[in-house]
Amino acid sequence: MPRASAPLLLSLVLSVASAAPAGAAPTVVVVPTGKGDALVPTATLARALAAKLRERGESAKVAYQPPQSGLTSQSSKADAETAYNTAVKAFEMLDFANVRKSAGEALGHYKNLVKAGSGGAGYVKTLHLLAAACLFDGDNAGAFKAMNDAVIFSRTPPSKKRFNPTVQGLYRKVVAQSRDEHAGSLKLSISPPAVIWLNGRFIGPATGTLRARAGLYLIDVYRPGHVPWLKWFRVRVDKTRALTIALKKAPVSGESGLTKLLRREAKSSPGAGVQTALGRFGGDEIVLLDADPGCTPTRCTVRMRRGKGATWTKSSQTTYTGDAKAAVDALLGGGAGTQIAGGFGQCTNDTECGPNERCIDAKCSRPSSIVRKWWFWTLIGVAAGGVAAAIAIPLSRPDGPVIEVR
Repeated sequence: MPRASAPLLLSLVLSVASAAPAGAAPTVVVVPTGKGDALVPTATLARALAAKLRERGESAKVAYQPPQSGLTSQSSKADAETAYNTAVKAFEMLDFANVRKSAGEALGHYKNLVKAGSGGAGYVKTLHLLAAACLFDGDNAGAFKAMNDAVIFSRTPPSKKRFNPTVQGLYRKVVAQSRDEHAGSLKLSISPPAVIWLNGRFIGPATGTLRARAGLYLIDVYRPGHVPWLKWFRVRVDKTRALTIALKKAPVSGESGLTKLLRREAKSSPGAGVQTALGRFGGDEIVLLDADPGCTPTRCTVRMRRGKGATWTKSSQTTYTGDAKAAVDALLGGGAGTQIAGGFGQCTNDTECGPNERCIDAKCSRPSSIVRKWWFWTLIGVAAGGVAAAIAIPLSRPDGPVIEVR
């Protein structure tokens, strides 16, 4: 993609929305489904489109199913729970030094589990315990740090059964902390272009500078056909940390099964993939952004499908050439886009089209049924007349020859 004249600043607010009140606008989940080189351009447009929908008063967010990391945890859940339970016993004995020691051991195990795709709840509850121990031991800075790391990973509050109102108050204080008062930056230099998650939340293209609330993040960088890159990384207040990554080639794409299913449904009609995505990402409607074969970071034909039931309610396409705003306006109907009523878009062969569609003249379309052709019914009429005559003649002339049709 072309470089902008100034670094791209993507404001990141890591928060989990509370339950929507009655009558609230439905949540729209925008999912990029570009394959291979098309993932980054479609992710760029997904982020811009979600922002545009929010400007219009809709509730919208970007989501993308992370690939399987393929990592095997060096720690077991049993090891993590043993260390956590030891920390709990030390906490009950007001032995805060041993709480720190055992909680630190438990966190090491849980962080390994989180990298392998599990252990998130244990990681958060251990941070709550560590924060409480620091608070009661007079280490306010340590308490804030631990609780903040828990909050940016998950807004799950501390257990009221285990922790008193003082700890609950610390949680509320950390949640209320302004991101601008407690923020740092990550300057990204990723080769080749890729997408990024922080603490399991999809951010979008891994380009420019990310401004995020200070704290500890699991950074996950991915590009189809490359080995996912995962690492715990701390963002510090008022500091900019450079993150330079050269992704390694992988023998397979690593793409999730859900993404593949959504891409197929984008070319036909909503199905199990859309319903799974809405449930997993927490949405009421979905927008899929896919691209034609041959898509590059500087030129890409992108198509949009929007819906929530058994049919797509809106379909459009445009050519993205680096101006995300113009492309989004076109897709939403305010620019030089094309509203699609039939076939899904350009193709090179039938496998790139949906069910019951064929690649005809480089476009996916449904072939006209033969029963809709005038000549078909003319032939049927002639044939029917011939059959009737063949039946009628022997019936009227029983002594004549009999024609047997095998």
